[in-house]
This record gives sequence, structure tokens and C-alpha cells, in this order.
Amino acid sequence: MSSETVTYSLESVLTRIESKIDSLEKRMNERFDKVEDWLTKVEIGQAELKAELKGDTHILETIGLVVKHVQGKRYDRFRDRIMFPIRNPKGQTIGFGGRILDQGEPKYLNSSETPLFSKGNTLYGLFEARQAIRAQEYVLVCEGYMDVVALAQLGFPNAVATLGTACTANHVRMLLRQTDRIVFSFDGDSAGQRAAQRALEACLPLMSDDKEIRFLFLPAEHDPDSYVRTYGAPAFEKTIKEAMSLSSFFFKIVKRPPIVTGK
Repeated sequence: MSSETVTYSLESVLTRIESKIDSLEKRMNERFDKVEDWLTKVEIGQAELKAELKGDTHILETIGLVVKHVQGKRYDRFRDRIMFPIRNPKGQTIGFGGRILDQGEPKYLNSSETPLFSKGNTLYGLFEARQAIRAQEYVLVCEGYMDVVALAQLGFPNAVATLGTACTANHVRMLLRQTDRIVFSFDGDSAGQRAAQRALEACLPLMSDDKEIRFLFLPAEHDPDSYVRTYGAPAFEKTIKEAMSLSSFFFKIVKRPPIVTGK
């Protein structure tokens, strides 16, 4: 099967999925008006989607929604997970993310890489946040899509997130098409510091006098959601305004003593 055929097939089935989801959402919103009923919505949605896509299992395998065992049995890749549709800048659904409901690993799981979906070229929530980014005149980049969902509910709809991968130059280019100001928000632990350094490396070749990029490091015990709920939106806005400039973060890294490794 050629790459053009695969791409067409993927676009066709994803368009059908998206259309079906929109239809289901409209009908479900008419039938349910309580947040507690969302599990019922998911169960109904899954049943109707299975009926709609029956016979397209080979496509579902290609886009990573269904996994096939060696024995030939198939199972849902995102079973027991809350699903998050991932859209491209045009609003087309190109993949899914899932957060596990109970205990288990991995905590977060994304669709497989396909001709339509590449984590290094996709930012979660960018389509939904476009108007807010332009209105606020900056974009807030978080580490996970749960941060994006929580911040949107708490008054920060201009947030986006990478999808379990380091920030890339393509991510930065996409953001700079929307705004001249980027604020990266990272946890204050060592993993957050490493993620921030990779983001810095992605930004440096794209910097110019009219661009402003800053780095916000939250206390180790907080993520954006818990910080806003603990200290309030005004306090979080203050930390955003006081975020470290790119140049300050760069020289902070340069001044760090080299890491000595054993022979």
C-alpha cells in the first residue's frame, strides 16, 4: 500500500470518526447535563463508534487505535483510559491521547506515529487555544494535556502542551506563527530542568529582536493546576510575568559546573 493510499485511508477514517464524535456529542449533550454522567457518555460513544467502524480494523491497526496480538486477537490500545482527541491546526482529529483511569503504566499514552500524526510536529490544544493566544498575546506551553485542560477551566485558555516528547524547533515555529511571546512552564525538578534546556536549544536558532521567550519553573510540589488552585489565578499570572527570560536561563545553564561522569 503506497503512502498516498495510507494517508487517504487515514484521512477518510479519521474524518468519519470526527464526524461521528461530533454527532454523538450533540446527542449526548441533549441527554446528559451532569458532569457525573460522563462515563455513561463514553460507554455509549464507544459502542456506537465500534458499530460505525466495523470492518475497518486494518485501518484502526494502522493508526494505532487497535493492537493485534501474535495469536490474531485484537484489543483496544486505549482501554481503561480517558480519551483526548488531538487536532491539527486546521481542527482535524489526527490522533488520540489517553490517561489511565486506575493504576498502571504508562500513565499517558498517545496514538502511534502515522503519516498524519507526529509528536514532534504536533501541539495539544493549539487549535482550541488560537483565539485566546491572540487575545492574551502570548502562549503558555505546559508539559501535559491534563495541564491544558485544567488551565482552560481555571481561566488560562491560551495554554498548549507537547505530547510526551521534548520541544522541537517545529513546535517553536508553530507557536511563533500565532504570537511573538512564548512562556514555557516546567516543573522545578531535574526532569523539568532538562526539558527546559531542550526547549531552549529548540528556540535559540529561531530567536529575533521582536520575539520574547520566557521560562517559568514552578515549585517541585506543584503543577500548573495545583498551583492555581492553591494560590489563585492572580498569583499564577504574577509568576508568568516574572518568568525567567531566555537570555537569563541561557547564562544560568552556561555557568553551571560541568557534570563529571565516571570512567
